[in-house]
Formats: sequence, structure tokens, C-alpha cells
Amino acid sequence: MLIPRLWESPCLPEGGGLPEGEGLPEGMALGFEIELREERLLNLEQTKAVLEARAEERYEAEKAEYEVKLREREEKAKRTGRKPGGRPPQPPQAGPRAKDQYNFTDPESRIMKNSNNQGFDQHYNVQVAVEQECRLIVGNTLSNPTGC
Repeated sequence: MLIPRLWESPCLPEGGGLPEGEGLPEGMALGFEIELREERLLNLEQTKAVLEARAEERYEAEKAEYEVKLREREEKAKRTGRKPGGRPPQPPQAGPRAKDQYNFTDPESRIMKNSNNQGFDQHYNVQVAVEQECRLIVGNTLSNPTGC
């Protein structure tokens, strides 16, 4: 995916400057705007790398699952002497999916379904073990499902 730089913008003329007689909008600092956009481009590149890494992990897990299903079908065909019924499993697709997302402000959280079934939000998956009589927390776990 190619991301254009500010100075490559089709809004600017060939030389990269402003047309004769036109200035910057009031209150706009060109140096700050360029720095801001370059920072955003860097964040997007990092996000792309994270999404690709997550997609690779998911692909490897789905590929292993796919191969197990294929072996099971082959074994069943050998046992019964007939072709297994139903559709054969579909091979996994490599690469990030269109709905994969990344949170810039809290990358460790994941998008999860709300407990009240009103939609989806950024959440953590927290499990807590509590001693019943004095209600003392005796254990906790924080996890994020990779499939979300």
C-alpha cells in the first residue's frame, strides 16, 4: 500500500510550493503539519506491521487446523471405503483481513462484544478468583483472544 507524502500531494503544484499570490491558511504552520503527517505515516506503517504479524499467527493456527481436518477426512475415507460427505474444508487465506483492526492508544486491548449485547467496544478479558467468605481476590488473569 503506497501512502503519499504531503509534498507529493496532487493539491500542490509540481515544485511543491504554493501557487503565486496564495499563502497558508491563517494559523497553519507548515513545518508542524508536515511533522504531524510524517508521524501519522510512521504510525500507519507500524500498525500495518502489527496487523501483518497477527495475520501470520492466525494463518499458521488456521493452517494447522485445516491440515488436521484434511487428515481426519482421509482417515474416515480409508476406514469406511467411501468418500466423506459434506463440503471439504476450505484452506485458510493468508494476510490481514478487511475487518482486522488496531487501537493506536491502547494496543493491548481488543474489540469484544459488550456484556449487555448492545454492540462492540475496546475491552480486556479479565478473570478473577474470589474467596467466598471474606471476598478476597485470590487470583486473576488478563488475556486477549487472538481471534477478535
